[in-house]
Amino acid sequence: MKTEPGFAPRRQGAKGKPQGLSGELRTRGPLPTGSSALSYLEEVPVYKILVALALLALLAYANSLRGEFVFDDTKQILNNPSLRGALVWSKAFTTDVWAFQRGLSTDIPPPYYRPFFTLWLDLGYRLFQLAGPGWHLLSILLHAGVVLLVFFTVLEFTGHRALAALTAALFAVHPVHSESVAWISAVPDLLVAVFFLPALWLYQRARRTGSWGSRLGSWVCFAASTLCKENALSLPLILAGWELWHPRDGERAASLGKRVTIVIRENGPYFVIAGLYLWARYEVLGLITWHHPFNQGVTGFISLITIPRALLAYLWHFIFPFHLSLFYDVYFVRSLFTFAFWGPLLLLLIALGLAWISWKRIDLETRTRLRPHLILAALLAIGPMLPILNLKAFHEEYLVQDRYLYLPSVGLCLLLALFLLRGVAALVRESRRTAVFGGVLFLLLIGTIVQNQVWADSVALWTRAEQSRPNAWSAHYNRGLALMNHQRYVEAESEFTTAAGLNPQKAVIFNNLALAEAQLSKYDAAGADFRRAIGLDSNLIEAYVNQGALEYRLGHSWNAEDDFKKALSLDPRSTAALYNLARMDMDFSRWDSARERWEKLLNIDAADAEARWRLGSTLKMLGQSEEARRQWQRALHDARGDALRRKILADLKQ
Repeated sequence: MKTEPGFAPRRQGAKGKPQGLSGELRTRGPLPTGSSALSYLEEVPVYKILVALALLALLAYANSLRGEFVFDDTKQILNNPSLRGALVWSKAFTTDVWAFQRGLSTDIPPPYYRPFFTLWLDLGYRLFQLAGPGWHLLSILLHAGVVLLVFFTVLEFTGHRALAALTAALFAVHPVHSESVAWISAVPDLLVAVFFLPALWLYQRARRTGSWGSRLGSWVCFAASTLCKENALSLPLILAGWELWHPRDGERAASLGKRVTIVIRENGPYFVIAGLYLWARYEVLGLITWHHPFNQGVTGFISLITIPRALLAYLWHFIFPFHLSLFYDVYFVRSLFTFAFWGPLLLLLIALGLAWISWKRIDLETRTRLRPHLILAALLAIGPMLPILNLKAFHEEYLVQDRYLYLPSVGLCLLLALFLLRGVAALVRESRRTAVFGGVLFLLLIGTIVQNQVWADSVALWTRAEQSRPNAWSAHYNRGLALMNHQRYVEAESEFTTAAGLNPQKAVIFNNLALAEAQLSKYDAAGADFRRAIGLDSNLIEAYVNQGALEYRLGHSWNAEDDFKKALSLDPRSTAALYNLARMDMDFSRWDSARERWEKLLNIDAADAEARWRLGSTLKMLGQSEEARRQWQRALHDARGDALRRKILADLKQ
């Protein structure tokens, strides 16, 4: 974002023919809870169930269509120059998803190798460019597709249409998915599910029918899922667990060694595919795993003893999915002798104990019917969560994020469906059971609609973050940035002041506080805070650029030029510094120097329409009218705002 005489906030921030499934899974009959609740669904045509599920998913997220670009959307979509180029597809498999930021910012997020995400961004931009509703529509349609895949996957594994329908319905409307669906940049969670679930479904179909086509399709889908997000690598472990704990007919009496041999035979291709993905990842990124640079003092032991706290938070958010936030008050646990460790661990053990007691109180026949479904639910819930338990890879403020529950919640929703069916059958009369299920779905639906509003715009997002963690300086700081973008400068000043009180050593806070003060014509205070920001971090390029803009506004041209040149010496690719120096050159009729700087800027960001327009104006003053018109025509093609387009058209009409 440029800062010309004028101000804007800056963000930093397997062999052999498979055997059939065991009979109880493929025979339509009573639901595995012994309940006849929802049994009428067993007779409903599948297409009607699918239509109802799709409509439910669309209804839950229809209000997110009005959402703005928030959080990483601004970088991945609004300010991603690669989307406006022609090399996205060729680079998708050879670079990480943040490669476009190198050279544009020193704030580089973790390296992610997700080629299909990069391709998805390119597709979205080609279809909708910067029209937010179109991007949101893509995410909603993806989620609806995932809901249908959940139905088919659970149906293939369990053979119970009603159970599959209830599981998919819960998945469709669960509020914990709002972050994944209502936030555009969280689309990797949807993309991985689009391929991960068919890989499971086709695997089980091949196991049941012996179809080589299904087996090959499963391999292809798994390979595709690894190119969407890293948690897809849990699939071979899930399938191995399913083979071990729910063996095929004729293999139940086999020894453990024999069953392990079967696992290797049937699942070997999946492990090979996973290995190929890891090789490609290493070739591109130069690493397999990643340790966040802010976590240098975090050992493997600290990460391990923090897991109970993180797991409890995820479980709580799934069971009580209300008042969800971008981040939570969950930090690394640094000692065994603290409630932050043994409290969550004790609560998790109590929950497991109660579940075990409830299980033992169920009659043997029901337990026999329930066992495979519970194994499936546990594998689907635990498997995809394993990668996110590598907590050292996350910034401490983002150890728990709800989008990581999107894929694991397939298993959790299956578990919840089984629990509801069992509990409702035991406590509620037959005539009222459907109403109870409908009531649960309705409450979750309302919760999702409300939660979508948190992701509607940046102010709402960071307001909820403040409510979740009122003492987090970053929540106040980012809410201040959001308020600046909405030109609510008085509130922004207050937020930056609060953030500065919570973290007085953070230079970027004072830089943006000064921006707010300048917009309120508090020039002395703004100058003092720019100097304080530079005093805290003498390499903070934005502070020099913004201070220079203030000096220029106050008529101190030479001081302004010195500040811009200092910023450029720190980063020769600083587009903001180049922009402002070129503008000064134009103001002082230094046309050759202005041309040189506009051309340097465009070599860094060829899609900067405003810089190209001004280059055209410079060329016009140098007497190169034809070249000026060519630059204006290209600038008109790249221009995003109506105001800029009008200016360019005015020049072209001359």
